[in-house]
Amino acid sequence: MSNKRVNKMLKIGSCLGLIAAIFSAAALPGMNVAVHAEENKVEPVKQENLDETAIEATKDILNSDSVSTEDINEFEQSLTEKVQNKEIQKEPVQFSGSSEPVVEDNKVTVTVVTEFYNRDGSLNNESGGISTYTRTPGTSFNVSTAIYKRGWILESETVTGMVDTNPNNYKAEGIIGNDDIMIKYVWREDNIGPDGQADKVPDQYQIKVSYDVINGAWNDGTTNTVNKVYTLTDSEGNPSDQGTARAQLPSVGNKPNESFTRGSWQSGMKYTLTKEDDGSNFVYTYAPAKNVTVITEFYNRDGSLSTVKGGTSTYTRAIGSPIDFGTATYNRGWILESETVTGMVDTNPNNYRAQGTVGNEDITIKYVWREDNIGPDGQADKIPDQYQIKVTYDVVNGTWNDGTNDTIYKVYTLFDENGDPSQDGTVKHELPEVGNVPLEGYTIGEWSSNIEYELTHKDDEAHFTYTYSVISDTDVKPSKPSDTENPKNESTVKETKTENKVVNTAYSTNVLSVLGLFMLSLAGILFGVVKKYLK
Repeated sequence: MSNKRVNKMLKIGSCLGLIAAIFSAAALPGMNVAVHAEENKVEPVKQENLDETAIEATKDILNSDSVSTEDINEFEQSLTEKVQNKEIQKEPVQFSGSSEPVVEDNKVTVTVVTEFYNRDGSLNNESGGISTYTRTPGTSFNVSTAIYKRGWILESETVTGMVDTNPNNYKAEGIIGNDDIMIKYVWREDNIGPDGQADKVPDQYQIKVSYDVINGAWNDGTTNTVNKVYTLTDSEGNPSDQGTARAQLPSVGNKPNESFTRGSWQSGMKYTLTKEDDGSNFVYTYAPAKNVTVITEFYNRDGSLSTVKGGTSTYTRAIGSPIDFGTATYNRGWILESETVTGMVDTNPNNYRAQGTVGNEDITIKYVWREDNIGPDGQADKIPDQYQIKVTYDVVNGTWNDGTNDTIYKVYTLFDENGDPSQDGTVKHELPEVGNVPLEGYTIGEWSSNIEYELTHKDDEAHFTYTYSVISDTDVKPSKPSDTENPKNESTVKETKTENKVVNTAYSTNVLSVLGLFMLSLAGILFGVVKKYLK
């Protein structure tokens, strides 16, 4: 075979090799080319047409009608030898598309599921869907969903059958293995939130609750309905339609309308909410009320009202509600005199505490305290000082009968006709015993002229004095009797009381003896004169 013929045969061989490769690829069962996620199908070439096509191509190249199959076989053998001797470089076959040809006997299925769930948990039929692809093991694959979709929030991405190397939950990437792959995207409705708009928390896990107020206002002064959105969470704090939420109630109770007071939430009010409470309305109602006035008064010793202690407080309490008010049980320098309650039956027996139930009348509770700093022993005696007086006593020209001459202080309590302490009451004197111990040259005396049988409040701070009288020169001074006439040399003291005035009269036994002798002498003289006259 000439060189010229060989060159022609080489050209023919190259063309036939390329044609054979293309036809062979088309003829291989199950072979296809994938472009992105779509398949480009090629009609298979029948084997009987292949030899005919090769012969026709060889004739065309050699410009000869005498080419036979033996010539082709000879060409193929020559071409193979040249390839083995690396005289001809083998070039790879180029395929269009993003992946290698998929062999049906060695393929995997990739399923991508996108689901949209409404607020009530039902599957949305207008959005989402399922897509299926076939891929060859060892090749790369990626798929994604939307990053943002108004009115929806992407909750999760789950990938099985492939390791997802992309950290974002809206895109899955990895290398195809030998297992079928499932990629699932779950979207949930998101149109509500605490601020009245989407809050990136699925609405399925949230509930809407409203609050209203009656007979008053919320503590901020408003009366509008308060709408709240709560997110339900499970025991681990994750959003869940099976979870619970703690109610966050509006601040209320301090703004009642007139004649109303602090009330209460409706019966059945719930503080732990569940999915069942979605759409619930809760109402706070201020209660009808009456005024409760508590008055505390402190009176000084002179009967004047203290300006530094006490006062008046007014409260409103719901009809039917319990009342429990009180004052101090002890106040140094003061004594609680009385407690008066009107408009309510006081069920507490102690006068420092009032208890009962609010009825249909306003209530007044009054506590009266009075100053208590003085008493018979020089200290408070639990009797208001306003009903007591202080009096002092002194002695002049002698001593009290007990031998002392100190000023005596006394505190008297005034009593009315019923025996109750009263500023308008009276009291009798309790005078010190006096009159028996005059100084030398003095004798029994008397009290000062301002002393009265009974004392009144006008005698407060009064001073009374007992004064022994001076013995005058005209007073009889008898001689000292003998011990036989008065062996004990004693004097007799007689005390008489007239209208609470002490009068002491002392007679010396010596004087009595002299008077007795004088009377006997006078009687003797008279007897002698009468006898002489009779003769």
